[in-house]
Amino acid sequence: MIRVDFSRKPVNRKRERILGIWLPAVVLAVITLVNVSLFGWYRVRNRDIHMEINAMETEMKEHRSNAMGMAASLGRSDSREFLQEYRFLRTLTNQKELQWSDLFGKLEAVLPPTVRVTVVSPTVKQDRLALAITAEAMTKADQLLFLEAMQNQAQFQDPFVEFEQLDPATRNLKFSMTVEYRGQHGPVD
Repeated sequence: MIRVDFSRKPVNRKRERILGIWLPAVVLAVITLVNVSLFGWYRVRNRDIHMEINAMETEMKEHRSNAMGMAASLGRSDSREFLQEYRFLRTLTNQKELQWSDLFGKLEAVLPPTVRVTVVSPTVKQDRLALAITAEAMTKADQLLFLEAMQNQAQFQDPFVEFEQLDPATRNLKFSMTVEYRGQHGPVD
């Protein structure tokens, strides 16, 4: 379908349409040029800050690669040997810190008269001083009384009976147990 414009000035509308399209495009182009020039001006003005940021990023990458290298070297056998030696020496130190007179005094306070302790052996388990105790009780109730008295003392923690056997000759209950010993100073570091 063809439209024919019979108005007096048919060309004016064409000009209005052309100006209506080009005017917003020109305004948009000017705004874009202003924005680009402002961005470029701020970028040049803050060039030293951007250089510092790039230097920091490079330094961070170097530190990361150094840390990865150190982590890899720690995983080698040298560090494992060092840790084993450290734990062994720490075990010896913890065993030498044990004051036997204090330990026997605390054991005497919790020991019922019907229970007899025959062996006390200190060991270090996970940086804690543990005691392996071998004892003999007249009855099972006496053994339980001894365990309950230990649980009520702050110096002894988590008593655990590992082995028990009834002696056929004496009819006494022989047992061995482990308990964590905290002494006067709390847990051993």
